[in-house]
Amino acid sequence: MQDRTPDEGHFYRRFFTKKHRAKRSKAKLLWIGMLSLMLLFPYPPLIVTMFLFTTFLTFSLMDETN
Repeated sequence: MQDRTPDEGHFYRRFFTKKHRAKRSKAKLLWIGMLSLMLLFPYPPLIVTMFLFTTFLTFSLMDETN
């Protein structure tokens, strides 16, 4: 994975595109925001709900379908 210019057929090619990096940074900001909310409101059912919802949003954001 040290090669930053892989062939078209390689499965990890998408990791080096600007679009994927932007998606990853949005997902990171989403998790940071949700974790700070979880720390502000330490109510276990709310934490579990927010964790599951954030996981769903992250998978939706990182989805590769067009």
